Amino acid sequence: MSDPTEKNTHGPYLVPALILIAVTLLIHGYLAAHLELVGDEAYYWLWSRHMAIAYYSKPPGVALAIAAGTSLFGNTAFGVRFTALLFSLICSLGFFFLGRSLYNERVGFFALIVSICTPIFVAGSLLMTIDIISVTGWLAACWIIWTYRESRHPLPWLLAGFAVFVGTIAKLTTLAILPSLLLFACLSPTARHWLRWQVWVVILGGLAGLFPTLYWNSTHHWITFRHLFEKGGLNESFSFTPLNVLHFLGTQAAVAYPPFFAAMMAALVHRRFRREQPESWRYLATLFLPLFALYGLLSFQSKVAENWLAPSYVAGVLLAAAFGEWQSRRSRLFGRLAIASLGLAAAIVLTFYALFLWVPIPHRGDLFERARGSRQLADAVVAAQQESGATLLIAHHYMTASLLSFYMPGHPTTFTIPAPRPRNQFDIWPGIPDSQHGATALYISRSTQIPDWIHAAFESVGDPEPRQTTFRGKPEKCYYLTLCQGYRGS
Repeated sequence: MSDPTEKNTHGPYLVPALILIAVTLLIHGYLAAHLELVGDEAYYWLWSRHMAIAYYSKPPGVALAIAAGTSLFGNTAFGVRFTALLFSLICSLGFFFLGRSLYNERVGFFALIVSICTPIFVAGSLLMTIDIISVTGWLAACWIIWTYRESRHPLPWLLAGFAVFVGTIAKLTTLAILPSLLLFACLSPTARHWLRWQVWVVILGGLAGLFPTLYWNSTHHWITFRHLFEKGGLNESFSFTPLNVLHFLGTQAAVAYPPFFAAMMAALVHRRFRREQPESWRYLATLFLPLFALYGLLSFQSKVAENWLAPSYVAGVLLAAAFGEWQSRRSRLFGRLAIASLGLAAAIVLTFYALFLWVPIPHRGDLFERARGSRQLADAVVAAQQESGATLLIAHHYMTASLLSFYMPGHPTTFTIPAPRPRNQFDIWPGIPDSQHGATALYISRSTQIPDWIHAAFESVGDPEPRQTTFRGKPEKCYYLTLCQGYRGS
């Protein structure tokens, strides 16, 4: 085998990489067909049935992706997740080939393994959410730009701009790649020529992806941006909360897997490592650090969600793989520790799959709970409807309403309780029509407490009746169905 330090080395890793990608895709395809939808997926599925140029909290990309999948495979869990499988396939290929282009084929193979075992990408590969689209657009743009960095032909830069466009119409955070690319062009002597026109083509792609959200918000009082400001705590006066910073670092280490996270950090500060391949290191560092630093600063003010940094971990995974490969060639002990770390990560991922499908475990609001019980709840609501004659369905939460719409026969419209100001897309869509005056409804909730709106909107409200969902004979979630008669309007 040729020298592993040589850039773009072609070793015996391509075939194993393709086999690993195929096996992973088959596992994810099986899980996609057998796991129940989580609330976010059902919510986005509803968006795809009410196509718009943008929505309350997100651009239209995820709705378009789901519509494409369900047009091929129907309104099934596999149909909802089909495009997520395609995006995860592109990501797997992208990690391998970008790692090979930046360093060598061995790094590309390690990057592939690390990406498959990184928790934030595992969840993204299984569920149809905005993150897998954003990460795919980010990774595709990174690979195209690096591969054709010397090209003066417009086509590669147009393709990179399109990749950023795809990522941006799913998640606005994708736009963070634009200042990263500008920063790299300014810092790298070999990329200064990008500032002539190349990088501006990519920027135009990102701005085109932003346009649908801007246009929709201009007619909806800019609620998406107000929502994002509130989630980030930017609408409040500054208050330093040290626990939020610790929460940020802890959750980021967890979703990146602690050994991988440690390797990312080491790759950023290790002087000798970055000197050996300065351009590759500078490219990845400028793609990782700006977004990480931005949310790190935001964590001083408020809590940062685990998935907000997902696009930056494209560069993080490649840094971790490159540093691990580089150190393992210099230390046999480090190499053994790296292999042990990868083995443990793979075992955790396989256990994660098994827990999802077969093992009932204690939980309180985690991902296992979210992906179970919705089909049983829908059956219970159908039975209650048949017994009571209720024609209206009202849920306590927009995710419950979305899941009921997905799993109940005929996909009936399920409403939520109106809010004084919009909190989600349900508050923007039309509410209960006037034609339902006098109708009987079922109110579905996780609590026995009945909101004041329910008492005001109906002539009589019964007592909440529990419905318990189970998994493998073990109790999962308890819902309460309340019969409400004589709807008199809101």
